[in-house]
Amino acid sequence: MGRIKGSVERSRWAVFRTVHAPFRGKVDGSNFNVRRIILYGNGFLPVIVGRVEARGDGESQLIGVMRLSYPTAIFMAVWFAGVIIGCLTITISTLGTPPVTWVDFIPEIMLVAGAALTLGAFLPEAASALRALKKVAAEADRAGLVEHHA
Repeated sequence: MGRIKGSVERSRWAVFRTVHAPFRGKVDGSNFNVRRIILYGNGFLPVIVGRVEARGDGESQLIGVMRLSYPTAIFMAVWFAGVIIGCLTITISTLGTPPVTWVDFIPEIMLVAGAALTLGAFLPEAASALRALKKVAAEADRAGLVEHHA
C-alpha cells in the first residue's frame, strides 16, 4: 500500500505546479480510487477502483476495475438512449413511407459513432493506466521493495 500511496496525489480541482505522481485520487486503507494524471483533457479517462490483497504465496496483488467517470457515463447513457429512441422512431416511420434514403440511417450512424468514440477514447487510456500501474510495481521490484508476508 505504501507504493500505491507514493504514486497517488491528493485530488484537487486545479494543479499549477509540476506533478510528480502518475495518479491522482484517494487511497483509503487497502482500497484506492484513482485516475492517471494527464496534461490534456479527456472525459473518457478511466477511473481505477481497486484494492491491494495479500496472496497465498506471501506477496501482494492489485485487484480492480477501470470504468468511466460518473458524469461521462451518465452523459453517454442519456445520449445513447436518445439515439436509440431516434433509431426506433425513424425506422418505424420510414417503414410506412418508402422510399428509404441514407438520411433515414443517421441515428444508426450516430449510434455506431458514439460507440466508436467511447471505445476509441477509453480503451487506449485504460491501456496507458494499466502500463502506469505495472510501472509502479516494476520500479518497486527493482528497488527491492517487494513486500513479503511471513
